Amino acid sequence: MIRLEIIGTERDIPFKTERRGARAIIEKDGKYLFSYLSKRKQYLTPGGGIEEGERIEDAVRRECREECGIIVEPEKPFLVVDEYYFEKRWVDYYSICSIKGFCEDDYDKKEVELGLIPTWIEEERIKDVLSSSMNWDDIISGPMSSIYAVRNSHYREYCVYLISKGLDIPPIPENLKDTIESIKVEII
Repeated sequence: MIRLEIIGTERDIPFKTERRGARAIIEKDGKYLFSYLSKRKQYLTPGGGIEEGERIEDAVRRECREECGIIVEPEKPFLVVDEYYFEKRWVDYYSICSIKGFCEDDYDKKEVELGLIPTWIEEERIKDVLSSSMNWDDIISGPMSSIYAVRNSHYREYCVYLISKGLDIPPIPENLKDTIESIKVEII
């Protein structure tokens, strides 16, 4: 497995809380599936929090059904992303998934509020799309750890995409150096 570690400029050691999530990399006909949160102009790979007692693969299946109306079969996670901001550690497990079928999506209240739209993006456009700006006026309220995680999400998702293709990740963009201190990739 590969580990991508993103260390925020502001963090508490040891961290006080942890959020675990599972995400899917889904490719079909040269396009990749993203959950587009239209209120923020934010693109994320489909996924979300792992429920108590839930296996990573089951969380990926559930989240893809809920967010995108797609039935998937995930491979074992190939990548874990650890992000540290303020008091929180964010852990996301990424799995490459194959599509097995389709069903009705089942957005939760927050996804409805954020305007979630499943969106296929051509591979050659991923870099440009994930370099685009999010709507900071509607970004998020709450703990700073959440704000930093959202702010850096496009860069994280782009790094994940590159790692899934066996490519090197880019340096931290200048506009994120106030929230990201360091980033590293390692085999674990």
